[in-house]
Amino acid sequence: MLKTKKLITIFSINVLLVVLAFLLYYSLTEKIIYRTENGSDIADILLIVLIVIFILSIVFIWKLQKYTVGIVIFGISFIVFLFFGINKLPLRSDLIRMKHTGVVIIVGKNQYFNGFETAYGTIKTEVAVNKCFDFDSVDVKVIKGIFGYTYYMKDIQVVESNNCEEVRTTNTYELGAKLNRKRCFSQAIELYTNLISQDSHDEDAYYNRGLSYLFRENYQYALRDFMIGASNFIAESGNLKSIDVNKLIDEIATDFKKSKIQERYFKDLETLSKYEKARDYVERIKFCISKIEND
Repeated sequence: MLKTKKLITIFSINVLLVVLAFLLYYSLTEKIIYRTENGSDIADILLIVLIVIFILSIVFIWKLQKYTVGIVIFGISFIVFLFFGINKLPLRSDLIRMKHTGVVIIVGKNQYFNGFETAYGTIKTEVAVNKCFDFDSVDVKVIKGIFGYTYYMKDIQVVESNNCEEVRTTNTYELGAKLNRKRCFSQAIELYTNLISQDSHDEDAYYNRGLSYLFRENYQYALRDFMIGASNFIAESGNLKSIDVNKLIDEIATDFKKSKIQERYFKDLETLSKYEKARDYVERIKFCISKIEND
């Protein structure tokens, strides 16, 4: 009976150590490895070295042999975590311009990801909606770690470019999109402003100029453009009556939470949520409002 209890205790301890090892790895270590320069290759080398060390230790320390599986797995997991965690402590940090590799949007969860290309593969980073666009490049904050391995932080910045002379195309809307992609936001705003002066109901021009303002973090201007564009979009749907967008903007400027028509406004937009454009408007308008309210 005592022997059975002892075996159950030993088995339970091994299982607990293995569970803790996997929790540590998948909740913390894996995320650090993913953002560390050449992290997977380093982890593989560490794994081989540590397995050999732990097995040799257990061979010579007989008291540990009954806990071999748990000790080996947890020990390896813990040391790998320590290595990458300590490496993340900054000796210095820099902003590096990285080639952008596109965006990923998880519909329904309001999650946005930017990808950037490193020498060791592509890294995806969750970003706010104002940084979710197919830019040509982004600036990424990196840490030069204690062990010499670069760690790519989640801090992504979109810096406006002045190198815009080479952006050419005969299609005006395509030119605006290219200007935004090249981070030439001032030129894009000027282009869309000219289009709006020719047609004050040009919903696409308002939307795209709103994006340019959004990327520059000019949230008041972005909000106005998104709201005018969305109002035109609602009217163009044919089934819903457009609201007085200027009245709504004035109410938001005073106190959005007390606005009498904001509830109906979002209800109208969300009624059109089968359209991707309507979902885009809702997310961007709400984002701008949250930024304005928090300023």
